[in-house]
Amino acid sequence: MNVNKLKIRMVVMIVLSFFLFGIPINQVNASINHNGDIDQNQVLAWFEKHEGKLTYSMYGSRNGVDGTADCSGSMTQAIYDAGGKQYQWLYSTDYLHQYLEENNYELISENKDWIAQRGDIVIWGKKGQSGGSFGHVGIISSNDPNANFLSTSYYTAGQFGTAVQNINYNNFARLDNFPYTYVYRYIKPNVSKIKDISTQTVHFNQTFELDWYDYWNGEWDAVNNLLSIPVTDYNNYIPLSGIVLTDKRGQYLTNQYAQIGTPQQEYFKLVGHYKVLSNNGDTMAIEVSGEPVWIKSKYAIID
Repeated sequence: MNVNKLKIRMVVMIVLSFFLFGIPINQVNASINHNGDIDQNQVLAWFEKHEGKLTYSMYGSRNGVDGTADCSGSMTQAIYDAGGKQYQWLYSTDYLHQYLEENNYELISENKDWIAQRGDIVIWGKKGQSGGSFGHVGIISSNDPNANFLSTSYYTAGQFGTAVQNINYNNFARLDNFPYTYVYRYIKPNVSKIKDISTQTVHFNQTFELDWYDYWNGEWDAVNNLLSIPVTDYNNYIPLSGIVLTDKRGQYLTNQYAQIGTPQQEYFKLVGHYKVLSNNGDTMAIEVSGEPVWIKSKYAIID
């Protein structure tokens, strides 16, 4: 065979392989030390720089090199490009758990409320049941309250160039009927994984109106519009087990049974001292009966 023709065929095969299989992983970001020391800003930047450029597909490159991607392929590539260890393949959501742990991410919450922080990686769908279209993964791009969720998704039904979306987390989760969740947070290598326990506590000295009740996550909660951060949602719900019912003057009631479903105006107090989980100045999250509750800071008194 003519040598020149052979060279041309080899070049064509290499180019086609980039589109069919993606760029060889040993040629991507060779200057980065891929040891699991992750630059969180670079993980987010991967998605941000691909906004408006990717179309959703589970059957192309999956990591964007051919203009298409899916959620877990994107996340695998984003972590790798930000300093993650070499991956063996572009993982599905089922297999992404192990890759996260290999790269110094720690599971901080499984299917329960948490205080979302920028950089948290959230996987939807139970392990073993979340492959393909049955799972999703993304990264929190802004802190609670009202955290946003950045991911490659089918949110726009596969419209060209719209796969990467930055959406309010609660609104997106509601569309998927609040799926089973795993939340991973990055812990720097060689740093103790013992959580930083806040020592700050607050208390309250006033009586609040009980504006309404809501049934959430298997329990009844109380809502006070004064304390709540607009727009009120489950982040502001106060577990009934954490309040004391009172009269208008703040005197404790003998009957501590909530009058759910009646037009009677009720009142309550928050008694005791509450651990501060997060303090953003005007707003804070406190722990009430083991649950995080977001409130307006001005009503809390620092101990």
